[in-house]
Amino acid sequence: MLPAEDRLAATRIVRDLGALPPDAILYLLTQLLLDLASDHLMRDRDLTARYEARFEVEDSAEWTATMAEYNREADVITAALFRAQGEAGLAHL
Repeated sequence: MLPAEDRLAATRIVRDLGALPPDAILYLLTQLLLDLASDHLMRDRDLTARYEARFEVEDSAEWTATMAEYNREADVITAALFRAQGEAGLAHL
C-alpha cells in the first residue's frame, strides 16, 4: 500500500478530474487526512508523555475526564493538519 501522502495526492487528482461524486471524494479525503493525523499523534512524544500516566486507571471519572481532554487536544492538532494540507473546510468540520 502507498503512503498516505501518495494516496492523498492521487485522491486530489481524482477530485480535480471530477471522476467521483463529491461525497465520495469527501469521504476519501477525510479518511486519508485522518490517517495522517493519527500517524502524527502517535509520533507526538510530548502529547503521549502528558497523558500516558493519567490513562493507567480505566473506568474511572478521572480516566473519562482525561480522555475528553486528550480528544480535545487531538482534535486541535488534527484540524491544524487538515488546514496545513489545504483542506480548511474539512478542518472546520
